[in-house]
Amino acid sequence: MSDWWRRPGRAWCAIAVLLAIGSALALAAPALAPRLDWQPQLAAREPWRAWSAAFVHYSTLHVIGNAAGLAIVAAYGAASRVPAELALA
Repeated sequence: MSDWWRRPGRAWCAIAVLLAIGSALALAAPALAPRLDWQPQLAAREPWRAWSAAFVHYSTLHVIGNAAGLAIVAAYGAASRVPAELALA
């Protein structure tokens, strides 16, 4: 397997792309939102909600705003050459 993602900044951008894809998929399948969004009363029984809630958006404007923020964070991570280990953390 190639270690292209280990070059500083690349893992950071790859994680940003994965988050963007997850958000796009959740937006495309709105019926999934109730199974993914954060509901504190279900946190003990359905622990995936702690991370899957980041994919749920209730409007296109919300997705666009978060995608813009994600792009900025990815650009900062790439420009500052964040090592893969820190990006994964």
